[in-house]
Amino acid sequence: MTQKSFTILENKVTLYNRGGGLVWHARIKLKTGEWWRFSTKQTDFEEAKEVALKEYYTTDYKHKNNLPQNTRKFKSIANYSIKRMEDELAHGAGKTVFKDYIRVINDYLIPFFGKYDIASINMELLYKYSVWRDEKIKGNRKAAKPGDRYVAAVTQSTLNTHNSALNRVFDEALLRGWITNSIRPTLLNKGKKSESRGAFTDEEYKVLYTKLRTWWKTAHTQESREQR
Repeated sequence: MTQKSFTILENKVTLYNRGGGLVWHARIKLKTGEWWRFSTKQTDFEEAKEVALKEYYTTDYKHKNNLPQNTRKFKSIANYSIKRMEDELAHGAGKTVFKDYIRVINDYLIPFFGKYDIASINMELLYKYSVWRDEKIKGNRKAAKPGDRYVAAVTQSTLNTHNSALNRVFDEALLRGWITNSIRPTLLNKGKKSESRGAFTDEEYKVLYTKLRTWWKTAHTQESREQR
C-alpha cells in the first residue's frame, strides 16, 4: 500500500500516513536540522493538520526562548553517552577514567534519573539524587532531623567522578539539542574531604633517610643513579 504525504509548510511540516493507515503522522524540521516524527493521533486530515502546526509553532517558540525543541528520557541519552565513550575507548582515543564514568552511569545515574526527561532535571532533583546516592554508597539510611543540613558522606573524589559522568550525559543531550545551556543545572559539588595519611613516625623517617643515602648506588645505569 502506498504512503500519502502532504507538505503543510515547505521544508518545515509534512503530514503523512503509513501504508494507507487511517491515523495521520507528522514530520517537523527542528533548528538542528533533525526531523522530529510523531503521531497526531487524528484520522481527520484537517484536525491532524491543526495538531501538526500547533506542535511546529510550539517548537519554534521554544527555540526562540532558548529551550529545547524536543526532549528525551535520561536513560536513552545516557546509553548514547556510554556508546560514545565505548567507541572512543575501542579506537584508543578514550580516557581510562571513561570506564569509571560508564560504571557510575549504569549503577547510579540510570537507576535514579532514567525515567525523567533530560530537560526536567533541576536542582531539586539533583539534591534528591545526592541523598539517594549517599544512602546507596553507605548502605545505611540516617534519619534526618527537621532543619538539619545534608552532609555529604561520599569523598570529594567520588563526587567528582559522579559529576563528570553526569556531565557526559548532559553534554550528549546538549550536542543533540535535547537541552540548552540556559536550563542545564549546576551540579552539586560538596563532598567529604579524602582522609590523608598521617606524618611519618620517627622510626619510619630514620629508615628512610638511612636507606636513601646508599639507594642511588643500586641503580643499574649511570643515568638512573644520577636521577636518584
